[in-house]
Amino acid sequence: MIPFKQRLNYWPIQKKLFYSNMIAIAAAFIPVVIVLMVYEYYALRSAVLDEIRVQADIVGESSAAAMAFEDEGSALETLSALHGAQDLIEAHLVLKNGTVLKSYYVDRRDRKKKIEHFNVSKVHQEHLTINDITIEKPIFLRSEFVGSLILKSSLNSFYDRMGWFALIVLMTASAGTFWHDW
Repeated sequence: MIPFKQRLNYWPIQKKLFYSNMIAIAAAFIPVVIVLMVYEYYALRSAVLDEIRVQADIVGESSAAAMAFEDEGSALETLSALHGAQDLIEAHLVLKNGTVLKSYYVDRRDRKKKIEHFNVSKVHQEHLTINDITIEKPIFLRSEFVGSLILKSSLNSFYDRMGWFALIVLMTASAGTFWHDW
């Protein structure tokens, strides 16, 4: 078997130039792609989390009166506004004593699981996992704590967007390599 260095001596200059250019382009391109992917990851994650936070803010403000008066009908109507929310899994309006006023589940099968009690907090909390985010937003009516909104949403749209971005980067890199071969 001939070592690589000796084989390199038999290559025509055109082939040597082609491969040296490909190595130089890859050395410049790979760090740029990594930086772009990391930036896009954080930018997309921030955008998705902001969307979920806005939904929590809107529902939280809209449900303050329903929670203060423990009105289940108004609470359900407020939670029903989340019907079109992308990636929503479940939402709960929890009174200040920890009992659930009303719950909303996107998947009908999840409605069987009844959650009777939560530990509520007067502090805004977010729990981010690899698959979903849970936001606990305290609800106040005229500076009086009336309960919390617990909103759980999946991160599917985030991963879909990242997948599309990675696919576009891969296609662009492939097209550049193909074009370079011409």
